[in-house]
Amino acid sequence: MLLLLIIDLSLIGTFHTILKRHNKAMNVIVMTKYDNIQKLISVLDEIEFPIDAKLRDVFTSIDTKVFICQDTKECKQARDKLTYIQSEIFFLSRKHSALETNDKYVIAKNNILETDVVYRNTVAMYNADVLGYNYWIRFMPYRWLFLILKIKKKSLI
Repeated sequence: MLLLLIIDLSLIGTFHTILKRHNKAMNVIVMTKYDNIQKLISVLDEIEFPIDAKLRDVFTSIDTKVFICQDTKECKQARDKLTYIQSEIFFLSRKHSALETNDKYVIAKNNILETDVVYRNTVAMYNADVLGYNYWIRFMPYRWLFLILKIKKKSLI
C-alpha cells in the first residue's frame, strides 16, 4: 500500500511539473501571437489599410500579464480577443485582393497561422496531461488524502 502511495505521489509530481512547462510554453506562444498580430496591424498601417477603431480598442485592452496562467478566466478572455481580432482582420483582408500580394502582409499572416498550429498542439498535450493529473489525484485508494489536502482538479483548456 505504501509503494502504491509513493507511485501515486511521484506521478502527481511529474504531471504537475509537466503542466508547469506546458503553461510556460503556452504563455510564450500566446505572447508570440500577440506580437504577430501587432506586427500585422503595423503592416496594415504602413499600407494605409483602414482598420476599425473598435478593433484597435479591443487590441489595446488586452493585458498581456494575464497570459502567465493559461487556465484563468481573464487569460481565456484575452485569448478570445486575440482570436476575434485575427479573424476580423483576415475577413477584411479577403475583400481586398491587393493585400494577398503584399509580401509583408503574407509573412505576418503566415506567422500568425503557424503560431495557431503550435498553440493547438501544445493545448492538446496540456489537456492530455491534465487528464492524467486528474486521474492520479482521484486514484481510488488515496482519493481521500487529496480531498483532505484540498488538491483540486485542473481544468482543460
